[in-house]
Amino acid sequence: MVEKLGGFVIEANVSEKTTHVVTQGPRRTVNLLKGIARGCWIVLQEWVLKSLDADVWLEEDEFELADFSPAVKVIIFLCVMYCNCNKVFWHANTLFLY
Repeated sequence: MVEKLGGFVIEANVSEKTTHVVTQGPRRTVNLLKGIARGCWIVLQEWVLKSLDADVWLEEDEFELADFSPAVKVIIFLCVMYCNCNKVFWHANTLFLY
């Protein structure tokens, strides 16, 4: 599906190249947390499906995930309040904020 519209490459894991994380809903996964820490768009799967219908990538705003689990909300708060991009570090599936 994504290949039809072009412009993106699908990866199994969030990397330094990742710009978007597509999810079916609020979940607490390593990729979701990595995407948040990297400042990626966290969008619902509906974004891909509706973009396919429109035959063009739609603006992400309408499809951005806003309903996170309480644990993820804490991570977002800490990232926003206390960290710059260079102060978030992932190692062995653990997020370090400093």
